This record gives sequence, structure tokens and C-alpha cells, in this order.
Amino acid sequence: MVQLGKLYHPRRTASLTGGRLSLPPRARAGPRPHRLAGVDTRVGRSKSAPVSVVVPARNEQGRIGQVLAAVRSALPASAELIVVDDGSTDGTAGEASQIRGVTLVPAANRFGKGNALYAGVSAATGNVVVTCDADLGSLDARQLVGMAAILVERPGTSLVKARYRSRDSLSGYGGGRVTELVAKPLLEWFYPELATLGSPLAGEMAFRRDDALRLGFDPGYGVDVGLAIDMAAAHGRGSIAEVDMGAKQHPHQPLARLSLQAREVAAAILRRALPGVSGDGYTRLLENLAFPEEELL
Repeated sequence: MVQLGKLYHPRRTASLTGGRLSLPPRARAGPRPHRLAGVDTRVGRSKSAPVSVVVPARNEQGRIGQVLAAVRSALPASAELIVVDDGSTDGTAGEASQIRGVTLVPAANRFGKGNALYAGVSAATGNVVVTCDADLGSLDARQLVGMAAILVERPGTSLVKARYRSRDSLSGYGGGRVTELVAKPLLEWFYPELATLGSPLAGEMAFRRDDALRLGFDPGYGVDVGLAIDMAAAHGRGSIAEVDMGAKQHPHQPLARLSLQAREVAAAILRRALPGVSGDGYTRLLENLAFPEEELL
């Protein structure tokens, strides 16, 4: 059984006063992430806590088969594995369909990572949903089962997020350029309690299906950080746990895709942080922060 420590709780957040933005002090270091040693990976075999794993995928031919085979082998036989084809133009869907025990779900012509996750979570039959990116990289698929175990073992936990180590981050934990240059600075300004998340954009998460569907999903790349903000607002920062997943290697992303990710992540945070702000300038800002993902297909 995993032992969860005390989690960091917020004290101050950014606010608008007299038209001026008041910023909080830089977020203090959060709690140490939990490790999966000793976690009961039998979770998912129980009828009271069936597990569904949802993998959104776009143009992952040549990688998706190996990832799904690894995930499937780590899951209990009763666990569900769902792949959502997010408008792939290569053989991703065909490769995924060749893996035993995979349920293939179309994205219904609504492009975007968040839309794909929504389609997969809606189709899931498990009470507990684990999500992971299709470019699993060096991640051990058994760690996904461990994330579900933490969610089940601690009833007060609403969200379990992966936390990856990075040599490029001051904290030792972090992610790529969008995480360090966009997500974390905005979280420090508006949600300092969540700025302590080591990898706020990590696609590896565990949550309860009904809870996530009630809160909703951002359509694009802002879905991961948006769900964290919404879970903290609904259940408190203490309901979010992190798990040390070690280092993760991602394939190189072109600047065009990173630009899209940055825009959508910024829009997801700003829409929540400044809901009372109006005016043509702010509306244009949010509109310009996102553009159709079809442009990258």
C-alpha cells in the first residue's frame, strides 16, 4: 500500500484590483512526489473499481503498436484499453486495431487532444480512467496501473498526475519548452498552488470517470492543465497527487506544433484565471491563442 504524504495547499492567488493585476510571490516548492514501489497493482481486477486506459493518438504509425502492446501486457485482463484516433492521416488506426484487446474509438471529426480524450472517456466503462500519451517513450507501462492504485487507495484523491525528472528545470522536475516557458509561468501568476506541479502538461493521469465528465474537457492541448485546475477548484489542491515517473523521452516536436500547444495551454489557463475580464482586446487575445488543429494535419 502506498503511503501518501501531506500535499501543499494554496494561500494566495493572483487577483485583479482596480484594473491592475496583483501577483503572488513565487510558489514555494511542493511536496515530494510519491514513488510506486510497493503499490498494489492488482487494482482493476476488482469489480468495484474497474479500470479503463484511454490513449489519444494522431499519426503514431510505427510507434503505437509497441506502446499498446506494452500497456496491454501490464493491465489486468479485465481492464479496458481504448485508443482514440484523432484524425490520423497515416496507418495509426490500422496498427492499433491489430493489438489484442484494443477498442478503437473515432474522434468524430472533432480534432484536438481534449476532444479525443473526451471521446475515449465517454466510451469507457471503468469507474477509474487512466490516460497516457501515445508516445509513451521510456515509461514503464506498469506505472499506469500504479497511478490507478493510488487513486483507489486514497478516496480523497481526485487526480493523480505523472511527474517527470528533467535536467533543464530548476526544480529538477519538469517538461519541454511549452511547460517551462508557458504553463509554469502562467500557473505561478494565477494558480501558485498548482505551480508546484512538476509536469502540469503530462498526459499520464488517473481520475474518476464521472468526475471528469462533469467538469468537462478543453478541446485541445490545454486539457491536461485545465483538468488539474478544475479538479483543484472542485476538490482542493490536496486532492491532487503526483507520482515520480523518472525521466521520459519524447520525440522531437516541430515548432509549428509547439506553437499550437503553447497557444492552447495559455488559453486554457487564462479563460479560467480571468473569467470576469471582458472587452474586444481580451476576446481577440483568446481567439488568437488558438487556431484549428486541422492546419497541422
